[in-house]
Amino acid sequence: MKPRRPKRVRRNDFVLAMIQHHRLAAIARDELEPFSDREDYFLKALRAGRRVRARDFVVPAAVFRIEQARMQQVHAIIERACASKEEVVMV
Repeated sequence: MKPRRPKRVRRNDFVLAMIQHHRLAAIARDELEPFSDREDYFLKALRAGRRVRARDFVVPAAVFRIEQARMQQVHAIIERACASKEEVVMV
């Protein structure tokens, strides 16, 4: 029997996992800045000399999408505040 191709959802999950792996590798090389608290903790753990595995910091695709949407909202708030010269208060 011929193996079936993975479903589109599974391929998308795999692609998002690979994106996270590549981002974490680039953060470890100081090529990118951390975009989320999870990536920031990864970088802090590396700088503290701890042995960290990137796969421990890869989250499921749904969580990654939520995290990205939240960070885009935060950046939009900061950009609007900078444009209007107001002080930003994060809650």
